[in-house]
Amino acid sequence: MSLAPFYPAGSATASANAGRWQFITCFVGATLLLLPYVESTGQLMAFSVVYGLNWLSTIPATSALTADLFGKQNVGVVFGWICFAHQVGAAIASYGAGYLHSIAGNYTLAFIASGLFAFVATGLVVFIKE
Repeated sequence: MSLAPFYPAGSATASANAGRWQFITCFVGATLLLLPYVESTGQLMAFSVVYGLNWLSTIPATSALTADLFGKQNVGVVFGWICFAHQVGAAIASYGAGYLHSIAGNYTLAFIASGLFAFVATGLVVFIKE
């Protein structure tokens, strides 16, 4: 499901404002706030479709913004650091979610925190000057 939006996201990024596309995809990532309230398999499948369509769709916009902001000659290095920072954040988030689960006994706080971080990221994208 995550590969399906990759080509349309790249096309949309090429024809539109990359920052605007990034804003939309970050906002869709805030669907994590709804995950603690999923009560049925159908709702979980609907969440999976929406979140899966968002998963890789941010990559074309991120690489386009990287090229615009740092120059095409620096895309490889800067995008490498972006990926590295993303993995460090994923490691911290995984540990944090496990820690919150050990305290609360469920993942509700972790999903809410993830959704709030998605809103923060969406707010930061608004300030990117192209």
